[in-house]
Amino acid sequence: MLLWLGWKDVKRNRVLNFIIIILLMIMFATAISGISVVVSKVRVYSKIEPYIENKGVFLWCEMLTRGSRGILYSDAAELRQYLPEADSILAISRWIASTYQGKEINVWEYPEEVVKMLSPAMEQGRYFTIQDIYSNTLKGVVSHNTYGIREGDVVRINYDLAKGCYQEIEIVGVMEDDAVLYQPQYFGENTKDFRQCFQSYNYNAMGGEPVILIAQQQILANQSKGRFSNVNFRLSDSGFMKEIEGPVIISYSDNVSDEQIDEDILFLIDGATSSISRQMTLKQFNSNSREYVYEELDNLYPVVVCVMIFILVAAVSAGVLSVKKNMYNYAVYYMCGLRWMQCAMISLVSAFFVAAGALLLVGSALVILQFMGKLEKTVICYDVWQIVICGGLLVFFVVISSLLPLFLVWRTSANNVLKKR
Repeated sequence: MLLWLGWKDVKRNRVLNFIIIILLMIMFATAISGISVVVSKVRVYSKIEPYIENKGVFLWCEMLTRGSRGILYSDAAELRQYLPEADSILAISRWIASTYQGKEINVWEYPEEVVKMLSPAMEQGRYFTIQDIYSNTLKGVVSHNTYGIREGDVVRINYDLAKGCYQEIEIVGVMEDDAVLYQPQYFGENTKDFRQCFQSYNYNAMGGEPVILIAQQQILANQSKGRFSNVNFRLSDSGFMKEIEGPVIISYSDNVSDEQIDEDILFLIDGATSSISRQMTLKQFNSNSREYVYEELDNLYPVVVCVMIFILVAAVSAGVLSVKKNMYNYAVYYMCGLRWMQCAMISLVSAFFVAAGALLLVGSALVILQFMGKLEKTVICYDVWQIVICGGLLVFFVVISSLLPLFLVWRTSANNVLKKR
């Protein structure tokens, strides 16, 4: 009965409720947008958080070599042999002098940890799976490109510094342009947080040069079988040269002294041609990252305060107007057998229908925009946190809009209302 009367009350006050619905839609859209920004940052940060919350150091390396001859470190496993006190090293390798059909191409070798971090949007095919490790053919994922490389192609990557040296790679997927990758190259503002590790790979911004990603785990898993020797320096010293480039995260156990860590860093810097442009402790790097993630919450505080004030004013105004307009109807309902305080609850049901309608319209609009592909280049999404926050705002609006009507009804009686009429 109350639901039916509440819905009847909504239709009776169409103009007022229409205005309230528009205002609530703006409120819900603002809340969803703000929370989406925070959630998108948290998602990226959470991928690398386990590797930067320990004791250690973050380095940005243009080149990392050892000894007076400037010998390149090929991968993190080799680097760790020279830093025995380190617990773990997270770094990616770049194949040097790689070409495809006479054109330059980037080939990045991802360790298992980085492969698991990413889930890039795909234009064709798929990303790496665990089954790829056991394949006899080296698998790769390529960026959006105009080289004509597509899913299912077996491409031949040549090493220009050694005649006749090449590696065939089966392409299992093509990533969308601007896919977020763990990059050895960084373009943008001078940040000191996890953004140094992740960046969108834009084909045109990279000079029209695509990148092929390789899972290092597949190369190492097939080492005992002698496969992929041209790209595994442990099997052959005449194959592709690789170098560690970009972000390098070195973590240590708590019992390793700061002096030992300083010695390790000095050892790396002393390489004849080593070039390290950034160095900071993981504690500082993690602190900067958390500050960047949650700075959006500070920006949202004024918005939240304004939203709350709006809800309060709109709810009270709508509630008072609605109750005063419907007081006679409540008195009639009372004469027909409805309890007097139950009549006041009609305004609560009415407020719920209005707020739920506004949220449903915003949600439907987001679903339609997502279906049309209009949200692909944005961080806006309709996930658990957005639903929880919007649900909380809905409840707050309904409760506030019902308090004053309850008070007004409680302070008067049906008989007085009918007499005034």
